Order: sequence, then structure tokens, then C-alpha cells
Amino acid sequence: MDSIYTHSTTQVLRVNFKGKVFLIDVGVHFDDTSSIADLKVHLSSLFSLPQHRIRIKRGLLGLNDFQSLLPIVDELDETDSALTARDLGPQVSPRVVYVIEYLGPIFVWLAVFAHRYLFVECSKQSHTCHTLTENHRQILASILWLLHYVRRAAESMFLHKFTHSTFPIKSLFKNCLYYWGFAFFIARDVFKLKKGGIPSVHDYHFVLTFFWVVCQFLNHYCHRVLRKHGDRVLKLPFKDGKPRRILPKNWVFKLCITPNYFFEVLTWISFTGITRSIVCALFTILGFLQMFKWAMDKKKKLLADGSDYQKIKKMSVIMPFLL
Repeated sequence: MDSIYTHSTTQVLRVNFKGKVFLIDVGVHFDDTSSIADLKVHLSSLFSLPQHRIRIKRGLLGLNDFQSLLPIVDELDETDSALTARDLGPQVSPRVVYVIEYLGPIFVWLAVFAHRYLFVECSKQSHTCHTLTENHRQILASILWLLHYVRRAAESMFLHKFTHSTFPIKSLFKNCLYYWGFAFFIARDVFKLKKGGIPSVHDYHFVLTFFWVVCQFLNHYCHRVLRKHGDRVLKLPFKDGKPRRILPKNWVFKLCITPNYFFEVLTWISFTGITRSIVCALFTILGFLQMFKWAMDKKKKLLADGSDYQKIKKMSVIMPFLL
């Protein structure tokens, strides 16, 4: 997509869109207060696309809606380069994505429970199957699983604010495939009674359950802190046309940059210990790797902001004193 922007004199901004170059007179369409969001509004009418489907990049760098437009135009004028606009395709609210992906594991787990007899292993010698009486470990795992995802769905509906106003609709299918798929295989693993009888609950299960509850509480506490902190940060003056990236001063954020991820990982480690499920262990490892990547990205953004640079540079990203 292409736009022309003019400042004090006639300026033209070139925007590449689907292999074509479009020119827009900056002086006609924009002023000193214009931002990238205003450019999106103009391009939206120019290309008959919803504004939320348009993403604007300068080279490989995506531009934030809050960034001032004219300074970018001036820099482009000096380098004789252009911006690139891309159609992101059909979009959906991130709240919808998260609520659906978190409600799914609840119904998948209940469905597996309702048909658990399908996963009971039979004895080849006697041709009989184990009793379908639910053992305490299965009941405990079910309660913890349902409580976790009910909490996550409720947070998505009522607590979280999202950085992006929309997600590509493919994110909905990708996330649901991941969470719902693992929900099925973990539940199948938990309800599959193997030869050797029904496993009993030991003292360490109560220890792990207590640990799980504490981590759940602290994870939720981090989310509440982040929500209140985010509301305060949005009121601060922008820096270089971008919202500020500042770490909360709360005690829990002195442990590491993303304590919410830290307690989430510990939650799944304790759940894996309770269920002794190989599939759950794989889910925990993959989740940790993804959260570690997000934590590293957050650290880069905090360092780019420049606030408490030396402190942030020395901090662990996800595991206190380790990573």
C-alpha cells in the first residue's frame, strides 16, 4: 500500500501494497499530530479494507499505531525508501480466541471422562477390563484441570487487556488445535487404567496439590498486578511515539521479568507430578519453551525503552537465578 505524506512542503509517501506503489500527498491528508493509526484510516478507505486488517512496516520493522507519522515520513524522504502495507486477512478479537481455546479443554476433558471406558486396558488372559471406579488420583487431576481452565477463561473475559486489538483468524484454529489436542491426550493418559490395579494417592500428592494451589494463586496475582500496572503505564507520555515499556515495581516482579510465566511453569510441573503423565510432561516442556521465547521478547522491549536498563539487563527472564 502506498501513501503520500507532505509536511511543510509537498511531500509524497510511497507505500507498497500487493506489488503496487501508491502515493499520497502528506500535506493534504495529514498534519503534525497524525500517527500511524491515521495512516491506516486513510489506507482503509483507499483500499476498502477494515483498518484492523492493515499492518504497516518499515523494512522488517512493524510500526506501532501510536508512532508519529511525519518524523517517519521525513526519514523516508531522506533515504528515498517506502513503507510496506500488508493485508492481514480475516481477523478476530483476541478475547474470543483466548476464551474459546481455554473453554475447549474443559469440555474435552469432560467428554473423555464420560467415555473413559474406551481407554481402559483389558487383560489379555482373562479378557476382562478393570473396574471403571474413578480412583482418587483421577478425581484430583480432574478437579485441578477444570479449576485451572475455568480461571484462565474467566481472566480472559474479565481481567486481561490485550496489546493487539485483533488476531488473525488462523490463530484461533492453531491455538485450539494445540490446547484441545493436548487436553484429549492428557485426559486419555490419566483415565487409561493399566494392568496392575488402580493407583492410590500418596502423601506427596497432597504436597504437590498444595504447591499447585500456591502457584495458581501467585500466577493470578501477577495477572492482576500486570493489569493495574498496564492501566497506569498507558497514562504516561509516549517515548519516541511508542507506549512505555516499564516493569512493575511489585515484589513479585523482582524475582524475574515474567514471574507469571514462572508460576505457570511450576503449576504444570506439579500437575505432571500428580498425574505422572508423559503427555503432560511434553505439554509442560513445550509450554515452557514458548513462554521462554515470550519472556526474551519482553526483555528486549524493556531494554529498548531504556528505563532501569542496567537492572533489566541483569535480571532473569523466567526462572529466578537460572534463566
